[in-house]
Amino acid sequence: MSTPSLVVFDLAGTTVRDTGQVSDALTIALRNHGLEITPAQLGLLRGASKREALLRVIPEGPDRLGRAAKIYVDFREQLLARFARGVDPIDGAREIFERLRARGVRVALATGFDRSIVGVLLRSLGWHEGVVDAVVPATRSGRVAPPPT
Repeated sequence: MSTPSLVVFDLAGTTVRDTGQVSDALTIALRNHGLEITPAQLGLLRGASKREALLRVIPEGPDRLGRAAKIYVDFREQLLARFARGVDPIDGAREIFERLRARGVRVALATGFDRSIVGVLLRSLGWHEGVVDAVVPATRSGRVAPPPT
């Protein structure tokens, strides 16, 4: 069997312990703007760009995009406050990255978070320098970026 040249991992729930920070932040941000979301609806949004996820749950209307932008700012603030309390890696995640990289396999992280949130997460975990080769955050450009420093 040949060795892969690249392995891509998700962040929340795959390499970073998910203790409900994302769903709580999204639920509260929506509630702050008069919208409720069920656990089943939340489940359908996992892994998606959070900006796109908001558009899936905000009803059509004349200022839908503006409303989504405001809710996203609230979501981001809610999430960063939760992450500031600390985040934990999934046991063994960093070790797996190190073993793969030692074998010449590049390691990337893909996520529905934007680059600024990814930066906070990686710095909190100590993964911002030399742990992964690339990060694919939710962006409009679609470009693969090096890890935020």
